[in-house]
Amino acid sequence: MYLDQSVKQNIERFPNDFMFELTKSEWTELITICDKLPENIKHNPSPPFAFIEQGVAMLSGILRSPVAVRVNINIMRAFVALRECLFTNTKSEEIVADILV
Repeated sequence: MYLDQSVKQNIERFPNDFMFELTKSEWTELITICDKLPENIKHNPSPPFAFIEQGVAMLSGILRSPVAVRVNINIMRAFVALRECLFTNTKSEEIVADILV
């Protein structure tokens, strides 16, 4: 896959706190609960990478196609919207505070 290859060729941009690879167990569980994953992804023998917000931002530096740029922008907007949603809800703030402590 293009993404995997690009990440591996630029691995210095992705420290462990920006990205990690799912374990086989996590990958199996994800396949089980996400029934809408395309078949070619479900049958990929190696677990995919998972990126946190900073990792997604770093992807913009290595993925150059117009589609990749648009997808990256939309993902970043989703992270911002999620953060705004979490911090506008008092209960969410308490949950996040508990997690961070």
